[in-house]
Amino acid sequence: MGRLHRHLFLITFFFAVCSFLLAGGASAARQEGKAPDFITITCKNTLYPDDCISCLSRHAVAIGRHKSTRRLAGAALRETLTQAKSASAFVNRLSSGDSSRRPSVSREAGAVSDCTDRLSNCVQLLWRSLWQIRHLGSRGTARYRYNLSNVVTLVSAALTDETTCLDGFPSSGVHTNTNAALKDEIAGVSRMTSVVLALVSKIDGA
Repeated sequence: MGRLHRHLFLITFFFAVCSFLLAGGASAARQEGKAPDFITITCKNTLYPDDCISCLSRHAVAIGRHKSTRRLAGAALRETLTQAKSASAFVNRLSSGDSSRRPSVSREAGAVSDCTDRLSNCVQLLWRSLWQIRHLGSRGTARYRYNLSNVVTLVSAALTDETTCLDGFPSSGVHTNTNAALKDEIAGVSRMTSVVLALVSKIDGA
């Protein structure tokens, strides 16, 4: 009888553990892709809440568990860097690729050339910002405040490059489809950079 009770206990325990793990996995799956309240509330205080929520919802599980503005800003910065690299690659292809797509109007060609340099610089600024936010140091220290201030400066400079790039394009031209695609790409990066700047400003000590 004692052996039977032990077997029953072990079987019951095994099923209890399995049920717990399955429930936890299902809960995580439900949260994946869905922005928890922390993300939604924080994103609502940016200029582009829809972009913010859409971008950060894929990090919902990690961010929602810690509820850290620094993590939120870091995740937004990584996503923005990825978008900036994509935009930079796009404008590089445009300036050096198929001649049928290459702008022929002098002002349009000049805008693309300027964007090539500015987006390349933007990527470098965002890389430096990401490294800096990962190495802020201990909260409340002079080093922490200095590094956080550097992040704000770098992200602001990246946003300036993106805005200047957008402003350089003529409102009309022969390559309107190309212009529209490029401007949409850069505008998306610009919106997310604005989001990053807003999130960084909410980190303690900013």
